[in-house]
Amino acid sequence: MGKRIASELKEFAELLYMQGTPQNIIAEKVGVSKNTVNAWVTAGCWAEKKIAQSLTRKQVVNNILRSINHVAENLGDNKDITDIGGASDRLAKLAATIKTLDKEVSAVDYMECFMNFGKWLEGRSEIDPEVTPQLCMTVNDLQNKFVIEALGVGKSK
Repeated sequence: MGKRIASELKEFAELLYMQGTPQNIIAEKVGVSKNTVNAWVTAGCWAEKKIAQSLTRKQVVNNILRSINHVAENLGDNKDITDIGGASDRLAKLAATIKTLDKEVSAVDYMECFMNFGKWLEGRSEIDPEVTPQLCMTVNDLQNKFVIEALGVGKSK
C-alpha cells in the first residue's frame, strides 16, 4: 500500500473515530486490523482530541461551578473544623481552576477554533479554486499536530 493511500486511510479512520464510530467498525470500513486502528488511536492521541473537541470552555466552567455549589451547600452541614478547612481548600482550588481557564487558551479552544475554521474552509472550497482538497488535508494535518503538541502528549511527526 502506498504511503499516500495509507495516510488517506488513516485520516478517514480518524474522521470516523471523531464521529463516534466504534473501532471495530472503523477497522472494517478502512480495511485494516483492529490492532492497527487501536495503534492509530494511541499514537495520534485521538481520544484526547475527541474529548477536547466535545467539551467547550463554557461546559467545563459550568461543571466547576456546579462542584463549587455542591461543596458550598455541604459546608453548613459540617460541624468538624477539619471538614470546613478541607471544603475551603476545595473551594479555593476550584476557583483557581476557573481563573486559570479564563486566562489560558486550552486545547479545547484550539479544537473549537479549528472546527469552525474547517467548516469555513469547506464552504470556501466551493467558491475558491485555491482551496483544494489537498490544501484542506494539509491544514487538517497541521492542526492535528498542533493540538497534539498543545496537549503536551509529545512532538508529532
